[in-house]
Amino acid sequence: RLLDHPPLAPGETESVRSVRDVLSVDWSLEINRFLEWAEKEALRVKTERAGAGPSATTHTLLSIHRLNYHLWKQLDLGVEQRTLRQREANDLRQGWLAELAWKTKTHLRLGGGFNFTDFSDNEFSENDYSTRGWFIRMQGTF
Repeated sequence: RLLDHPPLAPGETESVRSVRDVLSVDWSLEINRFLEWAEKEALRVKTERAGAGPSATTHTLLSIHRLNYHLWKQLDLGVEQRTLRQREANDLRQGWLAELAWKTKTHLRLGGGFNFTDFSDNEFSENDYSTRGWFIRMQGTF
């Protein structure tokens, strides 16, 4: 749960309050020594209220399906299919991501790639749909 109640800016008479409740499930499975399958499902319910007015609630679902293929020694190639649905707007965005990753240690992976979608995999993000492009990632596992 993330509560946001910012202070009033000079000249404003009403503040906007928001509450974001997020439920997220991530898992991965090594199918064999060359292939890993990973999934992420996240639901965000956001309620906003301006001053004493009525509140508005939105429901957003993020779904990520990923395959990692072990190329050579410590190098992996990952491919993701991403979907972002917003129920009230009846909106659907989807696309792909590709990443080349290096397993430096048993529990550390460094990677870089290209996000062909324009939305983030961060379930708390206020998506402004500007995340398309190159990225780097550091990932720890246990």
